Order: sequence, then C-alpha cells, then structure tokens
Amino acid sequence: MEDLFCQYKTLCKSIRVSFKNCGYNLRPRAEAGLWVVPLIPTALLVSTLKQIFAGGQASLSHVYFATTVVSCGVLVTTILYLMRFLPKLGHRIHNAYLGVPAVGTLLFLLITQNVYSHNFHDFERENTWFRKSCGLSRTAHILTGFILSILGGVMSSYGVLAGLPTLLTLAPSCFTIGEAVVVVHCLIIFVYSSAVNLCHVAFSHVPLLAEMDISQETSYDISTVILQVGMLSVLLMLGVLVASPETREPYLFYVVLSLAVLTTVVCLHLLLGGSPFIWIVLNITRDQGTFNIFLWWIICSIAATVSVHRQVRWEQKASTSQRKLFHLLAVVVFGLGILNVPDLIYLASGVCFAIFLVLEAARILQIPPLSDILKNGFILYGDEKDILIALTPLYLLAGMAAPLWLSPLGNIPIEAAHLMPYLSGLLSIGVGDTAASYIGSNFGSTKWPGTNRTVEGTIACFTSQLAVTLLLIFFDYLPGDILSLFRNVVAIGATSMIESRTDQVDNMVLPLVHFILT
Repeated sequence: MEDLFCQYKTLCKSIRVSFKNCGYNLRPRAEAGLWVVPLIPTALLVSTLKQIFAGGQASLSHVYFATTVVSCGVLVTTILYLMRFLPKLGHRIHNAYLGVPAVGTLLFLLITQNVYSHNFHDFERENTWFRKSCGLSRTAHILTGFILSILGGVMSSYGVLAGLPTLLTLAPSCFTIGEAVVVVHCLIIFVYSSAVNLCHVAFSHVPLLAEMDISQETSYDISTVILQVGMLSVLLMLGVLVASPETREPYLFYVVLSLAVLTTVVCLHLLLGGSPFIWIVLNITRDQGTFNIFLWWIICSIAATVSVHRQVRWEQKASTSQRKLFHLLAVVVFGLGILNVPDLIYLASGVCFAIFLVLEAARILQIPPLSDILKNGFILYGDEKDILIALTPLYLLAGMAAPLWLSPLGNIPIEAAHLMPYLSGLLSIGVGDTAASYIGSNFGSTKWPGTNRTVEGTIACFTSQLAVTLLLIFFDYLPGDILSLFRNVVAIGATSMIESRTDQVDNMVLPLVHFILT
C-alpha cells in the first residue's frame, strides 16, 4: 500500500511539472489531485445503478441514462488527455486516440436509444403518445435522437480537450488538475443534459404549466427546466463577457445581464406554457409549512448578509470559526429543505448558484454599485484557496446541493431508504468539516504527519456526523437496519479520513465521496 501511495505521489508530481512546463499555473501548495478526476462520472454511474436495481429499467429516464453515458466518455477522454503529460507515455497518445471516446459514446447512445424509447421523457409518457403530442413522425424522432447522440459524442471528447485548457488559462492558480477536471466535467454534463431535456420539453405540445400544477409530483420536472434555462443564460452571459472585453464596462454589463434575464423569461414562457414566476409564488405558498420554511430561509439569508456587512465595516479578517458560521446556516437551510421540501430547495439552490456567479462576475469586473462591498468581503472572508475567484462560497453551495443536482428526486418527500445520499453535502461539509475545523483549531494538538490537520479534528468530524446520523435514525428519517448503518459508518469514516489528509477543496470532494459510498 505504501508503494502504491509513493507511486501516486510521483505520478502527481510528474503531471504537475508537465502542466507547469506547458504554461499552466496550478493552485500553489497542493498536489495534482488525480484521485478526484473520476468522482463526477462515478457518482452518476452509481446513481444510475441504484435506480436500475431499485425500480428496474423503467424507473431510469433516457435523459439521465444518456448523461451517464456521456460522463463515462468524458472520463475516458480525460484520462487519455492527462496521459499525454506523462514524460514516458505522452508521445504514444496520438490525436486519433482522443477521438475514440467520442465514437464509442456516439455508438452507445445510438444503440441504447431504442432500448429506452418507451421511456423517452422524464414524465414516463409512452413513446407513441409522445410522438403524437409532439407532432413528430418516427423518422423525425430518430433524427432528433441521432443529432443528440452526435452532440453527446462530440462533447465527450472536444468538451474536455477545449474546456480544461481554457479553464486553466482563464483562471490561473485557482485549481489543481483534479479540481479543474471536476469543474469541466460538471459543465459538460450540465450542458448536454440540458440540451437533451429541453429538446424533449420543446417538442412536447403539452405545456407543463398549462394548469399551473403545484403538486410535488411535477415540481421537480418544472424546476429542472427553470434551472437549466436560467443557468444556460448565465453561462452564455459569462461567455460573452469573456469573449468581448468591451462588454465589461458597467453600462454594457447591465445590458448583457438584462438580455440574459429577458432571454430566460421568454424561453421559460415558451417552454412551460405559463409564467414561471407565478408558479414559483404558488409553489412557495402551497401550504403553511412550506411558507414557514421559506421565511426561515429568508431569515438565515439576512443573518448571513448582516454578518458579512459587519465584518466589512469593522475591516477584520474573518477567522476559520467565523467562516464556518456559513456552514451552520447552510445546514439549517438544507436540512429543513431536504427533509421537508426537497423540490423547493433543489430550485432555490440552483437559483442562488446562478446569482452567485453573476455577483462574482460583478466583483471581478468591478461593476458598481456592489463591487466595493464584494471586494472587501472577498478580502476579509477569502482563504488561501481564493486567489482570483471567490471559490469558497461557490464550492460550499455546490457541495451542499450536489446530491440534489446529481440524482433525480423520486417520491417527495424522500423515502427514508433513499434519503442518505441527498444528505451527503450536509453531513460531510456542513456537520463534519465544521466540527473538524472548530475542534481542530481550538483544541487540537496532535497533527497528522505532513499536514496541518489534527487528530482531534478528525475525531470530531467522525463523531459529529455519526451523532447526526443516529439522531436521524431515532426520528425515523433514516432506516436503522444493520446494513444501512454499516454503509453510513463507512462513508462517514472515509470522508473523515479524506478531510484529514487531502489538500483538495473539502467542499468539492467530500460530498461526492460520501454520495458515492451511500
């Protein structure tokens, strides 16, 4: 085992040096993080297998299956691309090899298209009914699937080959190789799944909001469309800002932002057949309990804003314990949401992430009137990982919401047997990482070899997660059988040890590891 670890360290060092020699600046004082590379595809593959074993092939949507296939192609391309940076092996990886994953992904998508044709849409409409409602002939249906399959094949290869160098060039010293790969994988998978899902919705002549249905059974599907259209508009806006320097002036920035908002609203009206804003208001006020939870979220948001404003006004650098306050607020927000209104927290987390991206763009480009406040907040709350981009809050939100984004919601509320994966972010970084940081920084004295993490912090990380898990079992939120408890303990132990040893971003990797193991 020690020999394997040494070989891994040597491999990481070799690839990191090769990237540096090629002009890429990686995040300092951190290894390459190659073990992080397969996390996203593995998470999707595990979730796919769980759905198949739980309910059979009929329970797995074609969109999710196709996305998983593309993620596997993306992983193979990434491995081949990274192998090119190995001194003794790189010259053997010819450009033609990098196209193999694209061809394999394309062929696999084409073959499986017929297998899943009866479940072509997430709402489990039969394919014959779907074609009639869309006005599509069988030929048009096959052609659409062929085009989407080509898109999946192209993105599985070209997305990595273009995306990874671009990200490392635009954000120097912000990512390790593993972290950059995860970000690129997420972008590719999101864009492809959005294209497939929105294509299906656009072809349907049965508007999702025709009757303003606010039942939780359809809430997830409508929320998915809203998030996909909104996030694609934000990504398009960021692309325009990167490609056209003249749009970075304050006036043109707000013009581009207004166009992005207008595009989102118009597209959602056309796709959904109704007002998404009215539907969101009706969804929030569908019952007193949901409305009370939403009010509590507003209170937590105000508390976070006041905390940042006070820190900026006093011009005091936030300590580690003060930064962990946001972890505790996130635990409250996501805990209430996942246990009671998972469809609403799924929508809210995506909307907040899009807003965070816009605010971060405004901070970097120094767009008034919030640029000064955002700049001071970045200086006072940023840690050593926040160099050019304020990645810590983005990673925190994404880490807490990742289980909701990676695995489709089935029954709402979530059944006890299927709840734990959705709590992966809450437990690993909201509870465990917070406890480890507080106990380790205040009471820790025995450090792990080669790190600044303490044994006391690791013990706190494990025991705090275990305590919350047992509490959820006591209140019947989680199953209490031996097998489930053993699986949860293994996941908690693994994330606790990784938290104590890794120099990758905790908020990114811990939820993914916990999600995979549960």
